[in-house]
Amino acid sequence: MEAVLRVQPSEFTDELINKIRTLLSGLEDGEITISISEKPSAGILRFETKEEYFLRLDKSLSL
Repeated sequence: MEAVLRVQPSEFTDELINKIRTLLSGLEDGEITISISEKPSAGILRFETKEEYFLRLDKSLSL
């Protein structure tokens, strides 16, 4: 399983940490990476519409 969570500083609460802990419970080799940045990444976290996302997905599948 792999997931990317993008949260605002105000959303980084004890409740979020507990939900992540619950998600990882029972996994022997679970790993969490935290990255802090002042601006959104131009990579995987880019802002795009639903249509742009599916177009990019279709293009990647046809390679």
